[in-house]
Amino acid sequence: MLGELLWAALFGFCIAVVMYNALSAVIAALRATHPEVEAAASQETAPSKRKKFSFYYLTDEISGVWRGMQIAIPDRHWTNAFQSLTSKQMAKKLLWLGRQVKCERFLTNPYSEQKRRKQRKMTTRGGNVSTYKILQQRIAMA
Repeated sequence: MLGELLWAALFGFCIAVVMYNALSAVIAALRATHPEVEAAASQETAPSKRKKFSFYYLTDEISGVWRGMQIAIPDRHWTNAFQSLTSKQMAKKLLWLGRQVKCERFLTNPYSEQKRRKQRKMTTRGGNVSTYKILQQRIAMA
């Protein structure tokens, strides 16, 4: 039992590493073809005014498109298209695909400074009135 859990955890970790590497390759291709945009996770000391890719929007798009392509395109077409590519050919293919991307769809939405709200002033007029008091007034009037 414990051995199976250990293997499952190790498998999950390996899948996470592979997916991180695949996402890093996609981000690298996008950064190479769109130099005006940087990755959102890049560590900088000073805040940058440059646009940044959102990992969330990018992975959401990949997962959504992947579902549709699994249905529409059989696996053998993917294998035939990419299994014989060398690393240079694959890099060229990624750069070509990166140029086709409209990067505005995958940019972060940075928080803007929020305006301060005016504080409400408490008034004694209007407001809430207890139902009990209303009923007592009606009984007294009757």
